Amino acid sequence: MRTPPFLLGAVLLFWGWETGFTWVAAFMSITLELSRGLKSRWEFSDKEFIQLWDLCVLVFMGAGVYALAANEGAAALSGLFSAQTFAERTSALNHGSRAAQTFIQWLPMMFFPFMAAQAYSQSADVELATFSLWLRRQRRFALKRGLPIMPGRRINVSYPYLGICLAGACALETEARSFYIGFAVLIAWTLWSVRNPRFALPVWAGCLMLAAALGFAGGLGLERLQVLLENLPTQWMSRFARHNASGKETRTALGEMGRIKLSGKILLRLEVPKGQSPPALLREASYSVFRSPVWLASSKTFGDVIASTNDSSWVLLPGAQAERSLRIAESFSDGKGLLALPAGVTRIDDLQVAQVETNRLGVTQMSGGPGLAVFSAGFREDVAMDGPPDIEDSDVPRTEAPAMARIVEQLGLSRDPTSAASRVAEFFQTNFRYQLLLDPPRSGSEETPLGRFLLQTRAGHCEYFAAATTLLLRQAGVPARYVIGFSVQEKAGAGKFVVRERHAHAWCRYYDWNARLWRDLDTTPGSWFADEARLAHFWEPLSDAISRVWFEFQKLRWGRSGLRQYVFAGLLLALVVAGLRFFIGKRWHRQAGPAKSKPISPLEYPGVDSEFYLVEQQLTARGLERRHGETLRMWLDRIEPAARDQVGRCRELLDWHYRYRFDPAGLTPSARGRLAKGAHAWLAGSARN
Repeated sequence: MRTPPFLLGAVLLFWGWETGFTWVAAFMSITLELSRGLKSRWEFSDKEFIQLWDLCVLVFMGAGVYALAANEGAAALSGLFSAQTFAERTSALNHGSRAAQTFIQWLPMMFFPFMAAQAYSQSADVELATFSLWLRRQRRFALKRGLPIMPGRRINVSYPYLGICLAGACALETEARSFYIGFAVLIAWTLWSVRNPRFALPVWAGCLMLAAALGFAGGLGLERLQVLLENLPTQWMSRFARHNASGKETRTALGEMGRIKLSGKILLRLEVPKGQSPPALLREASYSVFRSPVWLASSKTFGDVIASTNDSSWVLLPGAQAERSLRIAESFSDGKGLLALPAGVTRIDDLQVAQVETNRLGVTQMSGGPGLAVFSAGFREDVAMDGPPDIEDSDVPRTEAPAMARIVEQLGLSRDPTSAASRVAEFFQTNFRYQLLLDPPRSGSEETPLGRFLLQTRAGHCEYFAAATTLLLRQAGVPARYVIGFSVQEKAGAGKFVVRERHAHAWCRYYDWNARLWRDLDTTPGSWFADEARLAHFWEPLSDAISRVWFEFQKLRWGRSGLRQYVFAGLLLALVVAGLRFFIGKRWHRQAGPAKSKPISPLEYPGVDSEFYLVEQQLTARGLERRHGETLRMWLDRIEPAARDQVGRCRELLDWHYRYRFDPAGLTPSARGRLAKGAHAWLAGSARN
């Protein structure tokens, strides 16, 4: 059955208005409604309808894959089972629901070519076998065996397509009352076109309004329930499944970084706007307590950062405006970890994760995110999100105090942070050298690694410089912290930089009493850049090329690549080309009236020309008619007492008839002749009686 005039066009316009495809919907609506006034029609065969349907199904599957890739839906499905926190599960569900919503919104466009083909075809309907592989297989089997083809049921796809359009319009997170009103009007219009006239109009209208009112009340109730659930404390929902994103924010061992300094693996990719320079350092973690040889972060409690309205912007310092920006691409295992950020970061944009947290040491971690995060960090140099110093930031272990006191006295350090930082930096730059591989300590020596570094070897890598600087400033009365992260030094193109494992770095962060601000102090000799670059392997360019290919694949996989729009454009172009090839060249035929269903020839049904039906007509004429729903065998069993002689001779004929009617192999020519001859003999004998 075909939809009434303008209903399908109105539903398409409603879908376009809700989803933002307004102009696309207008084109589709006008195209379908114009078909009602045109007299010329395309002549489509059932085979061509099948080909067009297969094309739409191919687009359907391609769009599904694209929707999953673009919205990280595939990762969300796997992440839903591997997530260990409430935030991660929430993020997985959000990504999965976004993929599903996007896919459902596209459904009207996917199947529009088939709907348009039916609208402009000579036939007002299509065979049900068009949509069923099983029915097509049955037909091919009959053709191979040379059996008559039994036509299947034919349907008009107007109402199914109308349902698809309404489903696409509903795949939105909207609270507008106008949506419900428009949806209810379209449903009422649809039901009016198929209403049963046996029911009075007031009764029908009253039932419809009652259903609309109940639906509206139910929607309000679900909306209130959603608000209630969203306001539940996240900590209560996830207290049984929380764990730290990484061990780095709790402890690090002195000398641990030196073991990875020989690796050239690329960890971060950076991009800065034209005319700007990147920050020299990216902090990953901070520590306040030293228990040789381990740095600890006792104040590791993290607090949630509230996301902005777009769910991908995170304000770390409210009220502070960023002066510079940096684009960072970083991979994460299990979608969680510490963020490497510049000092003075004020906000993070385009970071689509479930949760971002910070602590008083200025460490930022995220969870519930993709395997690849590509985000922007805005920062400025005169602010910091670190908490004020406390007693831990001034503690010097007793084992290290003698060596520290000796150097502090030698340098004449005071509590003035600027002066102390300047003197310590000059001391290390003048009297120390960078050395990655260190000699083992002497057997039986009671010296600490830092004491030996300061008083004897005066050679070491960045961890020794950072740890010694931190404790020296503390000994002088200046609060300080030990920081690890990365140094930004290797350019990879215009405005682009890469950070490798060997660029891992450690430095000191001290508190400037005068400015009430934490400042970075890197006392490692600058020669370490060149020293470590010389240790790069000769195959590093090849590994960089492989890393770049993998990075581009990750961007495409996690929906962070600009190629997505080209993929979508390619799919759309392929659909247009296929549609043009399908429609162009078809012949137009003039017809006087509207499109009609194809007539069904009785000869197309196997066995309908069986002579046994003549026997049935003869018995019916004698008052022995077959009841509704009664099979021929049941009918003969019932009438046998009233016409025993005639029914008895029909048994063998019925067996031949059933084989002719229902056996896929049919009857052989000789058996077919016996059926016809036997039936005519029965009729002749019945006429004599």
